[in-house]
Amino acid sequence: MRLFVSLALLLSACGGQDKTSRPREDETDDTEGDTGLALDEDGDGFTRAEDCDDGDPLKWLMPDELEADLDWSTVDFCERYCERGLTGDLVISGSSVGDLNNFRCLTLVGGAVYVTEVPGLTNLAGLERLSEVVRGVVIENNDALTSLAGLDGLSYVAGPLRIQQNPALVDISALSNLATVHSSLSISGTEGLTSLKGLGSVTRVGGDLVLEGLPALTSLAGLSGLTEVAGELSLSNNAALTSLDGLDHLFKVEGGLEIRDNPGLTSLSGLSGLKYARDGLFIEDNPRLTSVAGLQGLREVGWDLVIARNEALLSLKGLEALESVIGTVYVGESPLLVDLSGLDGLYIAHGGLVVYKNAALTSLAGVEALRILGDFVYIADNPALTDLSAFSGITSLEASLILENNAALTSLTGLDGLKEIDGDLIIEGNGALTELTGLNTLRHVYYSVEVVNNDALTSLQGFEGLRAVGYDLDVSDNDALCEDDVDALLDQLPSFDGHLTNTGNTGTCPSP
Repeated sequence: MRLFVSLALLLSACGGQDKTSRPREDETDDTEGDTGLALDEDGDGFTRAEDCDDGDPLKWLMPDELEADLDWSTVDFCERYCERGLTGDLVISGSSVGDLNNFRCLTLVGGAVYVTEVPGLTNLAGLERLSEVVRGVVIENNDALTSLAGLDGLSYVAGPLRIQQNPALVDISALSNLATVHSSLSISGTEGLTSLKGLGSVTRVGGDLVLEGLPALTSLAGLSGLTEVAGELSLSNNAALTSLDGLDHLFKVEGGLEIRDNPGLTSLSGLSGLKYARDGLFIEDNPRLTSVAGLQGLREVGWDLVIARNEALLSLKGLEALESVIGTVYVGESPLLVDLSGLDGLYIAHGGLVVYKNAALTSLAGVEALRILGDFVYIADNPALTDLSAFSGITSLEASLILENNAALTSLTGLDGLKEIDGDLIIEGNGALTELTGLNTLRHVYYSVEVVNNDALTSLQGFEGLRAVGYDLDVSDNDALCEDDVDALLDQLPSFDGHLTNTGNTGTCPSP
């Protein structure tokens, strides 16, 4: 008996009330009634000063953070709390998940939020208080999810936001308070989504922005506030998308801009504000795209520019402001393209120029301003090409020059100003080429020269000025060429130390 009394006195002296349980009604004190802070309006045993919600007798604990990971089975996380944070991850997964009311007090997640493979979940009601997630949000493989309602309070995501493979999802408008995604934003594999309404407040994506596999998406208007993507912007496999209207305020993409496999896309309108694509611009496999108009503000591409396999593309007009490509310019497999008009302002292609498999291309007109070319100039498999005059202003190439399998090319006129090539010179498989006229001013090829398998070639006329070949000389399998002409070419090279190949040149000697 004496021990019990002593312990009670000790607890009283220390003020040791347990905040997780209610005090007896006779322990409350309303001596501060003038301020109202000592009142206990809900009768839960905690005064207004101590109670997080003095109108609800089931809630009285002040906000705190639980240092743990949680899953859906945690039923008592919000018991007695108005607001509560979580330092770890929140994992909601599995067929047993019913609703998310167990987390109705959750305001902050220091880890990540995972909502994955929950077949019965139709929305995210219960997460309305959640405003901040540090490590990211993943909403993935939820077959019945139709709406993100419940995330209406979410304003900050420091990690990636990934919404993938939710086939019934039609509404993401609950994200309307989200202004910045500090990492990547990915929405893909969502067959029913027609609109991006809800993303209008997003001005910057700090990582990649991926919109992929959204067959019902008709518009990007929901991204009207977007000005910058710090990573890659990928728009691919969106069957109903006809234009890029909605991206009008986008001026910079720090990663690559990929526009691929969009079968309904007819126009790039909406990109007029874009001035810079740091890691490349890739416009590929858009079968109805007729024009690249819409890119009229683009001045620099920091890596490759690839325009390929766009079956309806008629012109490159719209790229006139483009001055510099740090990588390689590729224009290929566009069967209706007749020239390169639209690239008129292009001065630098550090990685080189590749023009290949364009069935109707007759001329390279459009690249007359090009002066700085690196790595290689590769012109191949353009069966209607007859005119190289767009290169007439080039006097020196710090690249290899490769002319290959251009069936209608009869001469090299247009290369008349070229004096040196700091790479290889390869002329191969051009079935109508009869002579090399156009290379008359060429003096020095720093690597190898190959003239191979040009069936109509009867003369090496055009090589009269050539004085130096740095490595090998291969003139072979030109059915109409006299082999003596190859020996004569060798004689005019004063200090040739490479390997000579002169075989399969079976034309009449002396040459006509």
